[in-house]
Amino acid sequence: MGNCMGKIQKSAPLTLPENVAVEQPQVGDPGATAQPASIARNSPVPTGLRELPRAHGIPPADIPPQKVFLRDLPPNIMPDIASRLDLGTAKALRLTNKEFREPGASRFTGAHVAAAEIGNMAQFFGDATNIRTLRITDQSNFGDQDLARLIEMLPKNGAKISRLDLSGCHKITDAGLEHLKDMTAIKSLDLRDCRRITDVGLGHLSGMTAMHALDLRYCDRITDAGLSHLAGMTAMQSLDLACCNQVTDAGLGHLRGMTAMQSLDLACCNQVTDAGLGHLRGMTVIQALDLACCDQITDAGLGHLSRMTAMLSMNLRGCDRITEAGLSHLSGMTATQTLDLSGCNQITDAGLGHLSGMTAMQSLNFRNCRRITDVGLKHLAGMTAIQALDLSRCNQITDAGLGHLSGMTPMQSLFLSRCNQITDAGLGHLSGMTAMTSMDLLGCTGTSETQVIQLKARGIGVRW
Repeated sequence: MGNCMGKIQKSAPLTLPENVAVEQPQVGDPGATAQPASIARNSPVPTGLRELPRAHGIPPADIPPQKVFLRDLPPNIMPDIASRLDLGTAKALRLTNKEFREPGASRFTGAHVAAAEIGNMAQFFGDATNIRTLRITDQSNFGDQDLARLIEMLPKNGAKISRLDLSGCHKITDAGLEHLKDMTAIKSLDLRDCRRITDVGLGHLSGMTAMHALDLRYCDRITDAGLSHLAGMTAMQSLDLACCNQVTDAGLGHLRGMTAMQSLDLACCNQVTDAGLGHLRGMTVIQALDLACCDQITDAGLGHLSRMTAMLSMNLRGCDRITEAGLSHLSGMTATQTLDLSGCNQITDAGLGHLSGMTAMQSLNFRNCRRITDVGLKHLAGMTAIQALDLSRCNQITDAGLGHLSGMTPMQSLFLSRCNQITDAGLGHLSGMTAMTSMDLLGCTGTSETQVIQLKARGIGVRW
């Protein structure tokens, strides 16, 4: 087994019975052999293990008064012992007692694997029949051949694996993904930053129709042709295509059938236009949508999203063609908790009026939205659950505007940098924000050092 067991993922630990002691081989003795693990009887014996013999039809009197070796117990008692031990003890018993190897391994549902350790893991995977999750730990060294070796030693060639994390494995290519084509039970596959993968590689995944979560962030060789291979994954709930900047509207057309989608990341897919968003209209249960830096999107594009009323988080950072007319299409998303409109510099006070019903809002970003004034902030007054608000460079805001924020008492972080019309009087409106931990006043030339000292005395971290 070598050192591979140190990389095994463990399920939730159970209570360690006090009467379990493991006899380890002597370190440094080349002739030492693994000694049988034993259960030492202390007084009183915990109820769980005291009832084991009776549960398996063994009269209590048959157990020696001091200790019993695992090798002397019937094989059918091993799984019961395994289920009553914490995973650390179970692992130690596997390593020191061959009778416990298979029952102990069955406790593990996941493993961390390094390329250098694959050769030592054959026995483990032979016994660990309940492995469902695999994660690669030495991503920079793990390549196509390592993946092939790993899959060969998995029970049924990985047919039971439901979650596979290959993120950051820069050496994995399309040839490596071909080894996954029969692992059709996979529901979650992480290929983030596997930059050598192309459309051909995605073709090998087309049979994974049970897929719920697929991460392709930074896989920038993928095009619309690659997304066509995903069209049958209609159970998809989470798809990350951030920075796949060759994807266009035609590519999003292949996602039309993914109506169970809950999270879709298209950040920096800057070839996507309003027409592309039209293909997403059926995703009415979506809760998180990232369109940051998709700067071809306009108000018409947001019109395609109006039925997404379950939305909790939306990122429109840098979508600078959006105006107040576009925000009107978001007015029905009243459950929204996070909204980023930073850099949407055409937004005016009227646009903020369309957001006034989002009273569950917790994080709101208007950085560089320089047309917003005090009138706009009045529309936000009902967002009394908000915890983070960024108004940096909204330089038309004055002390009166801060007065509209006074009811936001859960506020923890407030960013007002370069709001140079704000004075100490304005900051006085924020005195009820007792949960505040950080405030950015950089470039707020109307505020004084005295006021900053007072804020710091309240435990607030201030940049000034």
